[in-house]
Amino acid sequence: MWIFNSLIIAIAMYSKIPMPQAEWNEKNMRYAMCFFPVVGVVIGAAEFAAGYALLHWLHCKPLLFSVAMTLIPVLITGGIHLDGFADTVESFHTMHPEVPLRFFWDKTETEEVVRVDETLSYHQIDDVKFLNGMANCRAYASTAGFESICEAMYLGKPVLMVPAHIEQDCNAYDAMIAGAGIIGDSFELESLLRFAGKYIPNRDFIYWARSCERRIILELEKLAASQSEITSIPTYTNYLPI
Repeated sequence: MWIFNSLIIAIAMYSKIPMPQAEWNEKNMRYAMCFFPVVGVVIGAAEFAAGYALLHWLHCKPLLFSVAMTLIPVLITGGIHLDGFADTVESFHTMHPEVPLRFFWDKTETEEVVRVDETLSYHQIDDVKFLNGMANCRAYASTAGFESICEAMYLGKPVLMVPAHIEQDCNAYDAMIAGAGIIGDSFELESLLRFAGKYIPNRDFIYWARSCERRIILELEKLAASQSEITSIPTYTNYLPI
């Protein structure tokens, strides 16, 4: 059954094909990536069938054929879910206007801050403002870019991840295993708020991240000591807290 659920998750993640509901947990997602090529097979089969019909039965013009071949993958995949936050955000905000929503986007042609109302605003990307906002937020929703997910884990913020490509699928899976958040095929913020209510930060990750500088210096000192004739010299790590 979990193999079938892995297939459902793979198709739901990379297409708009209606699929039965499957829980996005570790067991069901274990082999999801193995089924990603199935979406490619579906797209290829659809394009082959449509192309054969257009060329051999309808004798269509090259322009129409090109347009059809371009639209078929978009219709099946939904543009790989890259239509952005807008529709989901507006829908959620209409039903929950009391929940503050702050989003960062890369629309450079807009003002630095676009404030829709008191609880919904859009901001130009700014590293410092972004991290300050994350540090003070209740939860974080994003595609599963490696850096921002690690920042959320370090700051102890629950995450909703909607992967847009294979690297982000891997990042999201690893983050879910670490207890950082949940994976979805859309920015369904109600599920994020439910998860936030029971979320427990991964203290092991936070400690590991804070100890990185000390660990790197320690390894460099070990390497230097192994190549030095002086055997009893003080090291920087002697004075760092454990």
